[in-house]
Parts: sequence; C-alpha cells; structure tokens
Amino acid sequence: MAEMSLARHGVAAPVSLAEPTVSVEPAVSGASSVPAESVPVVASVAGVAPKVAANLALPFRADLESLHRVGRRRAGQMWTERATAMARAAARPTLLRRVFGAVPVKAAEKEAFDAAVGERIVGAELERLPGSWIVLHSLPAPGASGDVDHVVVGPGGLFAITTRYVDGDRVFVADDYLLARGDRIPFARAAMAAARRTAQLAGRTLPPSLTPRPVLVIAGARSVRVGARARAVEVRDHTIVRSWLQTQPMVLDPATVQRVAARVAGAFEESGSSVDEAHHCVESETEGRFQRLERAVTAARRIRSLWRIVAGLAVATGVWIAFAQLPSWLALQLG
Repeated sequence: MAEMSLARHGVAAPVSLAEPTVSVEPAVSGASSVPAESVPVVASVAGVAPKVAANLALPFRADLESLHRVGRRRAGQMWTERATAMARAAARPTLLRRVFGAVPVKAAEKEAFDAAVGERIVGAELERLPGSWIVLHSLPAPGASGDVDHVVVGPGGLFAITTRYVDGDRVFVADDYLLARGDRIPFARAAMAAARRTAQLAGRTLPPSLTPRPVLVIAGARSVRVGARARAVEVRDHTIVRSWLQTQPMVLDPATVQRVAARVAGAFEESGSSVDEAHHCVESETEGRFQRLERAVTAARRIRSLWRIVAGLAVATGVWIAFAQLPSWLALQLG
C-alpha cells in the first residue's frame, strides 16, 4: 500500500522523478544549463561551475532515496510489531474460555493492539488522499516509547497526526482530553510532542512562517462531539479527516511538498532508524500474524454478542413461562 501511495505522488523510485532544470550562469561567456537528471531542485545558481551546481543536489537526492524507503512503512507498523510480539509470548486462552468469547488480547497487550488498529484505520483513510499529498506512517522517535503516527505533507501544509482508538464509544472532546465511557483520555501533550518531532525532522525545508500542525484523529468511535472552545490541537473523526485536509488553504507548492517529505524521511533515517529489505520480510510475517489476531478478536466479540442474545432469550423465555403458568399456579394454591 505504501509503495502504491508513493507511486501516486511521483516518488515511486528516485530515478523516475520528473526533475526541473537548474539554470547556471558561469563566469565565462556562453550560458549553459545543467540537465534535469543532475539537479532535481528549482534554483538559479550564479557564478557556480556546473559540477559544483550538480553537487548541490546530492543531499536532496539522498533524501529522495530515504523517502522511497521510509514511504514503505505501513500504518501502525511499530504498534503492530509490539502487539504481535506480546501476543506470541502470552499464553493462548483455553478452549473453554474461547467457547465463551474470551478476548485473545490480554490487558497488557490491549494498549499496543488498540494503537495499531487505530493507526491502521486512519492510515487507510489518509492513503485515499489525492496524488498531491504525501503520507508517511509510524515514525518512531529515538529514545522514546512512542512514534509519530502519521506525517502528512500536501498543498494544505505539514500535519503531524496522532490517533486514538475508542471501540464503539461515544466521545466528547474537552480542552485537552477525551471523555469516553467516563474515562478521561489525555491527548494534547502527545499531539504537541508529535508536532515538535515533525518540525525537527522537516528542518529548514518549511517556509519560515509555517509550522507543523498537530491533529488528533479519533478512530472507531460511534460518535464524536467536539466542544466549541478553540484548542491548540485540531480534533477530527477519521471519517472526515481526509475531506478536512483537502479543504485547507494552499500554502505549499508541489516542489516544496516533495522537498519537505523527502527531508522528513531523510532526517528520520539519519536519526538511526534505518529501513532494509530484511526488515520488510519480517514485517510481512508480522502483518500476517496481526491479521490473524484481529480476526480472533473479532470472532471473540461476535461469540460474546451471541451469548448475550442467548442469555436474553433465556430470561425472556423464563419470564414468559412464569407468567403463563401463574394463573394455574394461583388456582392450585387458592383452590
């Protein structure tokens, strides 16, 4: 999915990019231009030899290669790996517990599992953005236990998206926390930290007046009600986040969009988070395990629903029998 997304954005492979020409005005007479394949950035370089001008593009070319690799990361990849590793280490529920719909995800695994499910739901929605947008998923922060869930770059700007998964709950969004089933779920600090991390990755590629915008996207909720008060973090339901992004005013041109996304990917790899082919083989295996875990959780939920229906029918049948037999029982007692 990630490779297809990059292909839509014109960055499937660094060598296949359509790259503009850089005009060079050498000190000697006879202006010349460096071929597009040598310098993939729009710039005018005066008084610089063609070989030196071509070398100016090398950092950006390296970033493009990083973008090609990092763009292959799947939504929720970090949490998917954690959830499957914890599930493998945990004891499997007994047959009797499975018959009654025991959840195959233990309490210790639930945070990682829910985070992975939420990021995958939001990631699938973001992948449907038009080709003028570039989406990167699951960028772990060095030395931290979490990650930047999604980095979205497009005409509307640079967005650091954090997700929260609430399974079928009604959610009310307060100033800096969510209310779901009576629980307060803080989100502002994590969202602002993701925006700061994204700003560090983007570096100086952003225009001076532009900063990454923190966004919280809620996945899996039955309904989301947002309070009227303004807040530093935008909060959206996953069903409308794509349309909301597309309605943002244009602040970045296509060349800057690609340059910012490439720099984010390059800085991510420079921080020590490399992506190699061996890891992708492990990732495919992990993906299969997580899908099986999702199916097991869904099956357990359906079994519990079935048992609730059976219990309700049993109670209703008992009440009906009791009331049907009540007149004869009273007659017998009073007779």
